[in-house]
This record gives sequence, C-alpha cells and structure tokens, in this order.
Amino acid sequence: MSRPITESAGSHIDNPAPAATTLAAKPDELAYNRQARSRKLEKSKVILLATLTILAVGLFIHQAQEILIPITLACLLSSLLSPIVRWAKRYHVPQALTSAIVVMILMTSFVLAINLIAEPAARWVNQLPDQLRLVHKKLYAVKGSLSDLQAVGDEVSQLADAQFPLPEGTAPIVVEIEETSWMESLITDDLPVFSGSLVICVVLTFFLLASGDHFLRQVTKLGTNWSNKRMLVRLSKSMRQELSVYLGTISIINACLSIVVGFALYLLDIPNPFFWGVIAGLLNFAPYIGPMVVTVLLALVGLITFDNLGTAMLAPAVFVVITLLEGQVITPAVVGHRLSLTPTAVFIAVVFWTWLWGIAGTLLATPILTVVKILCENVPALRGFNYLIERSS
Repeated sequence: MSRPITESAGSHIDNPAPAATTLAAKPDELAYNRQARSRKLEKSKVILLATLTILAVGLFIHQAQEILIPITLACLLSSLLSPIVRWAKRYHVPQALTSAIVVMILMTSFVLAINLIAEPAARWVNQLPDQLRLVHKKLYAVKGSLSDLQAVGDEVSQLADAQFPLPEGTAPIVVEIEETSWMESLITDDLPVFSGSLVICVVLTFFLLASGDHFLRQVTKLGTNWSNKRMLVRLSKSMRQELSVYLGTISIINACLSIVVGFALYLLDIPNPFFWGVIAGLLNFAPYIGPMVVTVLLALVGLITFDNLGTAMLAPAVFVVITLLEGQVITPAVVGHRLSLTPTAVFIAVVFWTWLWGIAGTLLATPILTVVKILCENVPALRGFNYLIERSS
C-alpha cells in the first residue's frame, strides 16, 4: 500500500514543473502583446502624421497658388528655353544677353497671341446669351415637354407682381441689385493678380536662364556625401534635358494641331477658325479634359452657325478625328515610350491640379506629372511608384 502512495506522491511532486513553465511564459506573452500594441500605436501615429502632412501641404499649395503658379511656370519655361541659351554660350554669347533676348521674344509672342484671341473671345462671350437662346430655339422647336415648367414660371411671376397691403405707417422697402459685368470684374479683380503673376514668371524665368549651370552647382552642395551629390547631379541633368525635350516636343505638336484644326474649321466655314485653332492647341496641354471642352464648344458654335444638325456636328466630329490621330498615333510615336504616361494617371493629375489651381492647374498638370515621373526614375526609393504612372509597352 505504501508504494502506490509513493508513486502518487512522486507524481504530485513532478507535476508542478509544467505549471511553472506556464507561469513563466505568461510574462513573455504579456510583454509581446504590449510590444505589438505599441507597434500598432506607432504605426497609427505615423499614418495620422502622414495624412495631416499631406492635407497641410495640399492646403498650402491651394492657398499659395498666386505665387506657386508663376514659379512653376517659370521653372517649366526655363527648362524649355535653356537649350537655346546653352547653344548660344558655345559661340561665346553672354548668358544674360541671350536670356534677355529669349524672354523678350517670349513676351512679344505672348502679347501677339493675346491680341489675336482677345477680341474674338470678348465678342463671342458678349454674344453668348443671345447665341444660347438661338441654340435653345433650334434644339427645342417643340416645347410641349416644357409647358408645365413655363406655367409654373408664369405663376411665380404673377405671385411676385401681386400687391399686398402694408400696415399703416410702413413704407415699402426698395431693394436695388447692382450687376457687375464680367469685364469690370476682370479688370478690378483678376487683372492685378494676373499682372503680378506675369511679372514674377518673366523675372524668374530670366534669372533661371541667366544663371545657367550655377544653380546646378549649388544643388550639389545639398548632398551629404559623394554618392548623394552624384545622384543630385544626375537627377538635375536628367530632369533638365528630358523635360526640355518633352516640353519642346509637346509644344511643337500642339502648335501644329492649332494650325491643322484652324485650317479644317476654315474649310467648314466656321467663324473665327484660327481663334478656335489656338484655343484647341492651348487646351490640348490638358489631355482628355481639354479636347472634351473644345468638342463641346465647337458643337455649340456649329449649332449657332448652321441650321442643319448634321452640318453643325461636322466641326466637332472633324476635331475629334484630328485629336484622336494626334493623341493615339503622332504623340506616342514622337515622344516615345520613355516619357509616356498612363491615361489613368494623366486624368487623375488633370482633375487634381484643376481642383487645386483652376485653369492654370489644368494646363500644368501633365508637365508636373512628367517631372514626377523623371524624379521617380532617378531616385531609387521612388522607382516602385514609377510603375503606376508609366505606360506599359
């Protein structure tokens, strides 16, 4: 009888070892859980900080657009025109002199373009209400579907004209509404801002062109070691060369598009054909959205000009064919795969920068996206992002 008791006692003596192991494991498990919670908390803080930083940067870009837009445009123009300055430098022409001549030619071209399109644009905008009523009559010759709406409008007018008796001793209140014309608003509000932005853009473009490689040498000082300095030099040269080639090529293509569209509209007897050609070339800097706007405008002009619906739609149809040929055949063949962008990335960029900067953002969205692509190609940490915006072959 004693032996079983001994075994049982021995078993009771040996069993506490697993329990001790379990008790020893619990502090380690608790420490691991605390570390996991700490890592999740740190990750949440990083995500929150990144989100707040992005929102702050976006708000700053939006609020500072009056300064950032001319600065961005000046950087793009200097990249576009810098090959001319470097070419003149080979023949020992001072950079400052070449830069001044180039900027003067640019300003003269800009003034001539404004004079070419300002008068037709102002005349077309002033006549737009009458023209829209004319289009309304053509499209809705039979207004049976609008009879109920017209009846409601008549009832509202009668209610507004009704005279209600006022209490004794109460004088009627006369409300006068001052209407400000769009031309007066343009002169008082938009023209000073535009003039200031133009001065910033012109002066900064001159300084960037006249500085030449001095700015590049200053950029290299930002590197902390030889490897970083080499990367900065490579990035600066690549961005300057590739952006110059891209902007120059796209500018030539859009200029040719303006001429082709203007000549086609001239053959179709559209009023002010070369004005619409210039508008088509400018808005073509904003892919997808720009051609869509021009198509709608040409459809409106066709409806105003012609009585036949088929003839009216001929102008936008011809423009769509020309734009598709340019966008799907000519531009990819000339620009090549190196700087080709996915349609999704371009569309999102155009929508985003239009939301931030308006019309200026619409025109600058694609060049800014091109700069981002060149940056992603030359910075190892950003090369993964390049696959999202680069068009696959």
